[in-house]
Amino acid sequence: MSDGAALPAKDLAPAQSPPTQGAAATEGYFETVARAATQARRKLDGTLLPEPPDGADEVEAALAKLPRLALTGGAGPAELAIGQTLGQGGMGVVRGATQLSIGRTVAVKAVRPEHTSPAATLELLREAWVTGLLEHPNIVPVYALGRADDGTPMFVMKRIEGTSWRELLAARPAAALTDEAELDRHLEILFGVMNAVAFAHSRGVVHRDLKPDNVMVGSFGEVYVLDWGLAVGLRADPRVPRAVDVRGVAGTPAYMAPEMARSDAQALSERTDVYLLGAILHELLTGAPPHAAPTVVDSLASAWNADAPTFDVAVPAELAAVARRALAAEPRERFRSVEEMRRALQTYRMRRSSRQLTQEATARLDAFAARVDGAPSPDEVVHVYNLFGECRFGFRQALRTWEGNDDARDGLSDALGLMLDFELRQGALPAARVLLEELEALRGPRPELARHLSDLEAERAERQAELVRLERFSRENDLSFAARRRSVLVYVQAAFWGVVNLAAAAVEHFGRYQITAVDMLVATLLASLGLAGAVLRLRGELLGNSVNRRLMLALMATTAATPALWALAALTGRPVPVVLSEGLIIFSVASGIAAIGIDRRLTATSLTFTAACIVAYLVPALGFVAMAVGTAVGLTAIGRAWTRIHDPDADEPRYSDA
Repeated sequence: MSDGAALPAKDLAPAQSPPTQGAAATEGYFETVARAATQARRKLDGTLLPEPPDGADEVEAALAKLPRLALTGGAGPAELAIGQTLGQGGMGVVRGATQLSIGRTVAVKAVRPEHTSPAATLELLREAWVTGLLEHPNIVPVYALGRADDGTPMFVMKRIEGTSWRELLAARPAAALTDEAELDRHLEILFGVMNAVAFAHSRGVVHRDLKPDNVMVGSFGEVYVLDWGLAVGLRADPRVPRAVDVRGVAGTPAYMAPEMARSDAQALSERTDVYLLGAILHELLTGAPPHAAPTVVDSLASAWNADAPTFDVAVPAELAAVARRALAAEPRERFRSVEEMRRALQTYRMRRSSRQLTQEATARLDAFAARVDGAPSPDEVVHVYNLFGECRFGFRQALRTWEGNDDARDGLSDALGLMLDFELRQGALPAARVLLEELEALRGPRPELARHLSDLEAERAERQAELVRLERFSRENDLSFAARRRSVLVYVQAAFWGVVNLAAAAVEHFGRYQITAVDMLVATLLASLGLAGAVLRLRGELLGNSVNRRLMLALMATTAATPALWALAALTGRPVPVVLSEGLIIFSVASGIAAIGIDRRLTATSLTFTAACIVAYLVPALGFVAMAVGTAVGLTAIGRAWTRIHDPDADEPRYSDA
C-alpha cells in the first residue's frame, strides 16, 4: 500500500549529474522531475508514489461487495481480536491480531483513521487484490479482505516472524562483500525473491519496487516479497492497474530502471523487474544500489542515464557480467526473463564450485605426482593409489559440475597419464588398459601409447599361454597325483603273487600236487580281472593324468600278457619252470621300459625281476620261489617309492622324468 508523506524540499535540489542524452532528453527529464515534485509523496523507505487514484465510485462499489469482518467489542460473534501495532507508514497501519475461529495469529492491514480517503482505500484494496492473486510460497498469503463494523476496509494476511533483508544487509561488515559464504547466503535470499517475481510475471504482474526493504526473511530462512502496492498488470484484469496507464514517476530512485525514471509506461515489462533484481545484485556486490545519491533528483538522473556499472576487481567477473546485463539501459539487452537471470547466477555458482573442487584436486595431484615418480615402497604404493583416487574423484566432480572446466580436464588428464605410466612400470596391464580408455575418452585417441600397451599385452598373453602349457604338462606328468592309490594297488598285486607262487612252491615241494599251465592260466586271469576292476573303480584317480594312464596301461598290459603266456604253454605243453622264467622276463622288460619312459624308480623293480628270472632259469626247481620273491620285492619297492612321493615329509622330492 502507498503510505505517502511529503517530499522534502532538499530532495528536489538541481541534479548534480543531469541526463546526457541531449537537449530533448534533458527537457523531458526536468519535466519528469517537476511532476515528481508536484506529487510530493514518498514512503518512509524512500519509494516515490504515483498520484493518488481518483476512484471514489470504484471504491464505493468495491466496498459494497466486501464481507463483514467482525472484531471483538462489536455486536455478535467476533472473528478477529486486534492486538498491538506492528508497523505503520504515512497512510497505513499493520496490527497483530488473532483469528478467533481457529486460534491463528495473523496480521491486519488498514488505512490509518486520520488518512481515510477514497484514494487511500483504493490503494489498500488494490494491494490486497494483487497479493491475493499471487498465491506463492515466497509471497505473503492473504487470508481475507473485508470491512469492519464502521465500514473501514482491511485485509488479513499471514503474520511473518523474521527480519527485513535491509536489516541483514546493514548488519554485515564491509569485509563480507568479498566473503563467498556471506555472498552465497544473500544469493539464496535473492533466489527466493526471483521465485516470487517469476511467478508474478506468469500471472502478468510486474512488482516495480523490488529492493531489500520489501523482502522479509523468516526465522527459518523463509523469503517473502512484500509491498505489492506499486504492482501493475500487463494483462487486462480489473483487480490490477494496467502498466500502460501509469503516469508519473513511481518506485525507489536508487534502484529504478531507466524507463521508470522516464515515466515510459509503454516500456514497462517483466524486464523492468529484471533491472530491479540487477540493482539488488549490484548492492550485494558493492554495498550500495546502482543509483545511490545524496538527493532524489541525483538518483533520478543516474537512473535516467543508466550508465553501465563498474565493479571492483574483487568482484567475480562472471557475477559482475550478470549484474551488467541485468542493468542494461535498453530492456531488450537485459535478460529476457527472471528465470534466465537465475540460470546465469546458478551457472556462476556451479562454475565457482567446480573451480574450488579443481583447486583442491590440483593440490592432491601435486602430492600424487611427487609420490608416483620413481619406485615407491610397498607402503608408499598404497598412499600413491589413495592420492590418485582423491585427485581423480575431485577432477571428475569438478567436470560433472561444469563440463567446460578446462583446468579440471587438464588435471584429470595429467593424473591419468601419471597413473598409467605407474601401472605400466608395475606391470598392471589390465589397470593400465582401463586408464588408457578413460584417457582416450577424455582427450581422444593415443595411438602410440595404445600400440605400446597392446604389445605388452601380447607379450604377457604369450607368457601366460606358455605358463598354462607348462602347468598342464606338469599336471599331466605329476607322479604325486594318485600315488597312494597306485601304491595300494601294487601292494595288493605283490601280496597276491607272493602268496600264489609260494603256495605253488610248497605244494610241489611236499609232493602234494603238480602245478600245471592251466592252473597258472586261471590264477593269472583272476589277477588280471581283479586289476582291471580296481582300475575301473578308481579310474577318476588312477587315470586322472597322463603319467597315471601310462603307468596303468603298462601295468595292465604286463598283467594281461601273463594269461596269454600260460594259455600258449597249456596248448603247447611247455614246462612250467620255463614259462615262469619267461614270465619274469616279461616283467623285467616291461618295468625296464617304464623306468626309461615314465618313472626311473622302476629300475630297481626291473633289476629284481631280472635277478629272479636268472634264478628261475638256472634252477628250475626254484621257479615258483623266484617268481614269489621277485614279484613281492619288485612290486613292494615301487609301492614304497610311490608312497614316499605322496608323503610331504618324505626326503625324496616329487618329480617326473617323462
